[in-house]
Amino acid sequence: MVEAEQAHQTGRGQSKVLQRVVRNVNDRQSGRIKPPLRDELSAVQTRIASLKKKKRKYLELYEIDDIDRNMFSERLSVLKEELDTELTGKSKLELELRDDRLTQYPSNLCTI
Repeated sequence: MVEAEQAHQTGRGQSKVLQRVVRNVNDRQSGRIKPPLRDELSAVQTRIASLKKKKRKYLELYEIDDIDRNMFSERLSVLKEELDTELTGKSKLELELRDDRLTQYPSNLCTI
C-alpha cells in the first residue's frame, strides 16, 4: 500500500516537471517567433491604412475634377497594386502567427 502511494506521488511529481518543461518550450517558441512577426504585421497594417487613405484622396480629387482621368487611372492602378501586395503579405503573416499557436504543445498531455 505504501509503495503504491509512493509511486503515485512520484508520478504526480514527474507530471508537474513535464508540465513545466512543456510550458517553457512553448514560451520560448512563442517568444522567439511572435514578436518580430507581430511587429511586421503592425507595419503592414499601417502601410495598408496609408494606401487606403491615399486612394480616398485621389477619389476625392477626381470627384471635384481636380485631377484628370488618365492621371487618376494611373495613380489608382499603382495604389491598387501596392495594396494587393500589402494585403497578401498581411494574410501570410496572420497565417504564420496562427500556425505558430497551433504548433505549441498542450500542457494537458503531460498527465501520467
